[in-house]
Amino acid sequence: MCDPSRPLTDAADAADVDEGGGVEIVTSDTKGLMVVTQTCDIRRDCFDRPYIEVCPLISVDKSKLDEIKNLRRPSYASLEVLSARCLVADLDRVMTVEKAVLAAWDRTPGCKDDAEAMKLARALARKRDRFAFPTEFSTFVEKLLDRITDKHNRNSPEGEALRSLSQIRVSADPSWKELPATPTFWFVRKENDTTLTGEFAAEMLERWLLLMPATESFLEPVGQLTRLSEMKADEYLASVRLDLDHLSHT
Repeated sequence: MCDPSRPLTDAADAADVDEGGGVEIVTSDTKGLMVVTQTCDIRRDCFDRPYIEVCPLISVDKSKLDEIKNLRRPSYASLEVLSARCLVADLDRVMTVEKAVLAAWDRTPGCKDDAEAMKLARALARKRDRFAFPTEFSTFVEKLLDRITDKHNRNSPEGEALRSLSQIRVSADPSWKELPATPTFWFVRKENDTTLTGEFAAEMLERWLLLMPATESFLEPVGQLTRLSEMKADEYLASVRLDLDHLSHT
């Protein structure tokens, strides 16, 4: 549904506007659909649970596909079976259809094993459970995220260093509600990657932290390079994963 008098998408802009104006139902072509309803709910009685949720598949470039695969774009989910075609699921456009409609569609299995199924589950969950950072934090971390976006795919030492990270996590001391606070960043390396070691690792860590000078709300950040296997359970649970989509705000 859209308001053609105030279009925000190509589909809305191309919609035929009735003389009376108001909300219109528009359609657009899609490469396919991905079912996001869990299998157990699909199998439940069609009269008690008649609906399923689907979202459209869209084309993205290789660079964005890599970011989505690494869970850095929570608005999307990737499937290995579609990677060669650079197709991903657009989680912002979830739709509801009756199960009888689904029964007539051709099905392509999306996950070939438990590992792929668990990765998809994490992507779907991440779309909904992102932490709502304080507004001031978005400004504080903006230069770091811009640099990651700009340098990640470059053929340079810093680009290689960024690609060696599996994720970045952050916590605030004493808390996100008590400002000013000191943010602690964990730059989490892939388990078997040895790119970030020695003086080079220290140089990169310092460079990234300097992109976030102290403000009235957030003091000088603390940072360390680590691996998930090296993080303490309480550190992991108290920290929040950063992503490259716009941050959620309180």
